[in-house]
Amino acid sequence: MRSGGDIISDPAASKPRDAVWSRVGIALQFNGWLKKILIIGSGPAAWTCALYAARANLSPLVYEGAISEENRLRGTLPLGQLNATTDVENYPGFPKGILGPELMEAMRDQALRFGTRVVTEDVVSVELVPPAFHVK
Repeated sequence: MRSGGDIISDPAASKPRDAVWSRVGIALQFNGWLKKILIIGSGPAAWTCALYAARANLSPLVYEGAISEENRLRGTLPLGQLNATTDVENYPGFPKGILGPELMEAMRDQALRFGTRVVTEDVVSVELVPPAFHVK
């Protein structure tokens, strides 16, 4: 079961919308939100990055991927491969092991708790051409 959080996408949309990022000093502006970090992905590394960035007041935005049949078949649903893993026995802090989905939900929830914003859509391309960055 997915927790709430700050989901800013329209899950009913048939294809991802274009996002235009404007450079503002060392930060980026996304649809009116000032963001210093954009994270594409939602596995353990993405949520760890989001957590540390949020704790440092860097206003991270995570594109976690779309919940779609295509992504399910490719194994690229949000929360990464660990979400499809039953027993995770080699993750620090869990001497008795933990279920993959439970671990990934906890990581996501912790990042959200500190202010990470989440877009539940796929990123299909990124153009890093100043002064604007385009994420599709």
